[in-house]
Amino acid sequence: MQLKSLNILALGLAVILSACGGDSTTGIPLSPENGQAILDAATCDEEKPSTCAGAEQPVFSLEDFQPASPYFGESYGLERFQGKVTFVSLWAAWCSYCRTQAEYMETIHEELKGLGVDINVVAINVTTGVDSQSLLADSCSFPLIQDTDEIGAWNLMNGNKDDMFVYDAEGKLLVYLPAASAVATNLSTDQGYANVRDLLYVVAPPPAAAENAE
Repeated sequence: MQLKSLNILALGLAVILSACGGDSTTGIPLSPENGQAILDAATCDEEKPSTCAGAEQPVFSLEDFQPASPYFGESYGLERFQGKVTFVSLWAAWCSYCRTQAEYMETIHEELKGLGVDINVVAINVTTGVDSQSLLADSCSFPLIQDTDEIGAWNLMNGNKDDMFVYDAEGKLLVYLPAASAVATNLSTDQGYANVRDLLYVVAPPPAAAENAE
C-alpha cells in the first residue's frame, strides 16, 4: 500500500513538472555556431524598417508593472537598457503560451548568467493585457512594461504577438525574430530554446569567449 502511494505521488510530481515545462530543455548543448547561423540568416520586412538590422530603438515611455523589477512603477523606454545587449519580446499576459515563453526566457537568462553572459531582458505587454498583468508578472522576474493605445509601442516596432527583438548596447537592432519566422522560437521546445539561447550567447559573449575569438 505504501509503495502504491509513493508511485502515485511520483506520477503526480511528474505531471506537475510537465505542466510547468519540466526540465525538457536542460542539458541542451550550447552551440555558438547555431547562434551565428541564425544571426547571419536574419531577414527583415523591407516595408517595415524598424524590423531591419541597424534600426534604432523606437522612442516611447511605458510603465513597468513587474513587482520584482528594479524599475517597478517607473515609466521609461528601451533606452533605459542601453549599455548591454537587450532582448525584447512582445507578449500578452492573457496568453498561456506567452506566459510559458516568459518562464523559459527566465531560465535562459539564468543559464546565460551562469555562462558569464550579461544581457537585459524585457517584455512589452499588449494593450489588451492590462487586466491580466499579474499572470505574466508571476511567470518571470525581469522588467515588464505595459503598452497603451496612446503610445502603441508594438506598432512603433512593427511587431506582433510573440515577436522577439535583440538590440545591441547602442540600441540598434541586431536581429528580429517574428513569431512566424523560419527560425523556431517556441522556448518550450529544445530547438526553440537552443536557438534563442545560442543567438544571445553569440551577440553578447562572455569576456573569455570574446577574447578567444580574437
